[in-house]
Amino acid sequence: MPPAKKEVRPSTRGTRTRAPAFLKNLRGVKSWKEASAWLESRGIEDIECITPDQAGVARGKMMPSSKFTSNTSLALPSAPFMMTISGQYPENGNGFEYPEDDGDLKLVPDLSTLTAVPWEEDPTAAVICDLVHPDGRAVDFTPLYEDSLPLWDKAERIATRIYGASGIDADARVRKTFDELQGTYGH
Repeated sequence: MPPAKKEVRPSTRGTRTRAPAFLKNLRGVKSWKEASAWLESRGIEDIECITPDQAGVARGKMMPSSKFTSNTSLALPSAPFMMTISGQYPENGNGFEYPEDDGDLKLVPDLSTLTAVPWEEDPTAAVICDLVHPDGRAVDFTPLYEDSLPLWDKAERIATRIYGASGIDADARVRKTFDELQGTYGH
C-alpha cells in the first residue's frame, strides 16, 4: 500500500496585507481617501461636523459618513453665528454690520481633527470645521486661528488682528519660554 499523501496547505507567508498606519491613528487623517477608509474601518456611520460660534458654543450638523465623504457641500445658515452671547442679534454699528450676502456659510472640515466620539451609543465620529463664505472667503466672526498653529503664531495673530500690531518680537529668553510651552501646551 502506498504511503498516504500529506495534505499540502497553501503558504500564507508574505501574503498578509498590512493595514495602513493611518488606520491606527486615534485622531486625524491627511486626505479624503484616508478619511473614508478610517471611518469604514471603525464601522462609523455618522459624523458630527462642528465649528464654534462667537461664544464658543459648538454648532454644526450631523450626517451619514457616506454623505460626508462624497464631496457634498456642508452648508449652514449664517444667522446662528451672528448671535451675541445672550442669544440676541446685534444692531448695526459699533463695528458690526450685517453682510449683504446673508445666506448660507460653508463648513470646511479639518481632517486632522477627525476622531471617534465616546458619548454616542452608535459608532460616531466628529470633525472640527472652519467656516467660510460659499466663495471661500474667510468669515469675519470665526476664531482667529486654527488650534494646530504653534503658540508663537497664535500670539502673533492676536497681536496683529486684534491690536493692530505689525508683528511681534521677543528676546531669546521669551522665545525659549514659548518653545518650552509649545512642548507642553502646543498642538
